[in-house]
Amino acid sequence: MKAFEKLPHEKLIVLGPYEQAKTSLTYVDQIKKMKPQNVTLTEGAGSFEELVSYYANCKGFITTCHQEDFGMTVIEAMASGKPVIAPNEGGYKETVLDRKTGILIQDITADKLAKEIKNLSEEMNTHERQALFMENSQKQAQKFDVSVFIGKVLSLLKP
Repeated sequence: MKAFEKLPHEKLIVLGPYEQAKTSLTYVDQIKKMKPQNVTLTEGAGSFEELVSYYANCKGFITTCHQEDFGMTVIEAMASGKPVIAPNEGGYKETVLDRKTGILIQDITADKLAKEIKNLSEEMNTHERQALFMENSQKQAQKFDVSVFIGKVLSLLKP
């Protein structure tokens, strides 16, 4: 929220079933109170088609989750050809290719996040750069396809 206070011309849509998480309602209430005008909180994407539409129409995907083991949403965003901004830690270091499929931020803060969002937004103004991010992102996401995973597991089980 603090990063987007610094970026009034950028728009953030937060998807998630956070209203269902009874233990985090205090956190959700705090977020609602501090969110700037350019941030929209939604209950979630709704249907699969709506989720696909969010990915298809966004400029990029941001996650700030610390020590995420894998992060399927990052793979989904890259499969949609979108750049990802994430902390430089956990599973993101294995899935996001820094400066090729997105940006990994060391010791992420609101200021660092705002700076990288601004930089990426400016960088994505050229069709060539958008196409390169799309190509790199989709190629990287294919490495995590279900068929690839199953094939690797089966190869490990062979005597």
